[in-house]
Amino acid sequence: MSATRPAPESPSKAEAGAAPGRYETVVGLEVHAQLKTASKIFCCCSTKFGARPNTQVCPICLGLPGVLPILNERAVRFAVMTGIAVGGTIAVRSVFARKNYFYPDLPKGYQISQYDRPLCSGGTVEIHVGGAWKRIGLVRIHLEEDAGKSLHPEGRQGVNTTLVDLNRSGVPLIEIVSEPEIRSGAEAYDYLIRLKQILLWDLSRLVARLGILPEFFEQSAIILVHGASAFDQVIVVKGDGGALDELQAHVIDVV
Repeated sequence: MSATRPAPESPSKAEAGAAPGRYETVVGLEVHAQLKTASKIFCCCSTKFGARPNTQVCPICLGLPGVLPILNERAVRFAVMTGIAVGGTIAVRSVFARKNYFYPDLPKGYQISQYDRPLCSGGTVEIHVGGAWKRIGLVRIHLEEDAGKSLHPEGRQGVNTTLVDLNRSGVPLIEIVSEPEIRSGAEAYDYLIRLKQILLWDLSRLVARLGILPEFFEQSAIILVHGASAFDQVIVVKGDGGALDELQAHVIDVV
């Protein structure tokens, strides 16, 4: 197995979606958006940003034994409105599932998410690149809870070990999954810009407001995606020299 970082190509090739060697750019994106609710998705703890670490927690979002989650109705409404805004199909019945994995700031040892029965299926986001319009299909939009936050030393004064802040644990998210129909950095960039417009402004037509916290969807992160799709290809090579069917590109989680 080998990972290669090809030399940067000229802007004209990058805009056209050219990839090094025999490979072409084929990208699908998973975008997480934090819903602007006053309380968390399964408990009444505040979602206010910037509070002192571990001051907005309770037995539910701490994952203590014997607790039962209560779903935040406003989070569901926001997710449904997003699905309507992109022309998706809202499920009559959707189901939450456990995503089991170890993470230092995930106290329960699993994340409450959705799998085979998401809240919304399908839909499209229209992008405009190179003077032409193109529709990027969506696979799904589903609800899930956020994990906590690990604070690593990284040169911080007086910090010599990793700390955990669970204020963010249980904050409501929607995950928007696109089809692998993005073919260049320019298309990835415009896709994120259009998606941001839908989340911030288009939903106002539904007589509601869906917010994203200021630190999310920053322009710098979107620009990074623009370059990553074209330049940071990671190729996993099999023993016979061929590439695996699934190419792993530079992963940017815009949340």
